[in-house]
Amino acid sequence: MSKKDGDSKQIVTKDRPSRLALVVSICIAITLLVAAASKFFYPSPKLKQLDQWVSLFEVGVVLFLLILRKRSWMWLLMACLFAAWAGYALYWFNLKLPCNCLGALIEFPSIFSFSLDILFFLVSLRMASLLGTTRSLLYLTVLLGCLFSLTGYGFAEWVFYRKILDMKKHTISAADCSALCE
Repeated sequence: MSKKDGDSKQIVTKDRPSRLALVVSICIAITLLVAAASKFFYPSPKLKQLDQWVSLFEVGVVLFLLILRKRSWMWLLMACLFAAWAGYALYWFNLKLPCNCLGALIEFPSIFSFSLDILFFLVSLRMASLLGTTRSLLYLTVLLGCLFSLTGYGFAEWVFYRKILDMKKHTISAADCSALCE
């Protein structure tokens, strides 16, 4: 084996995370663009303005992801974002209501959205790891992901009470909530 063959193997091995980042970012981008389009063109009746703002945010996330896919810090940010969205979907799953993460076009069960967000959270962490993020920074991102998940859960609760129930304060009883969820 010549020295030139060894160099080409090293280049191929070094380039593998970049190619994988491209493939993964395209898969995530397609998913987010479908969600953004369905929320923008088929928003939930009570969440029309919120759905349209979120769809524009998702398009921005797709652009940044595709442009900055080779940066490990971008994947860490994506992990935190998917953790927040997982918390949002978890709230709706607990209420046994659809989260409308794809607008009114397609109503997937909330567990589907939650599972997809957890999958993307884990994939984002793995991509950050492959692109050279230190283990301690990955652990910190997992902790931040837990906090962002709680924030997403709290935001979903706010949406439920303020936008869907149109209430100014949390004055609903547990019996009213269970009747509403059935």
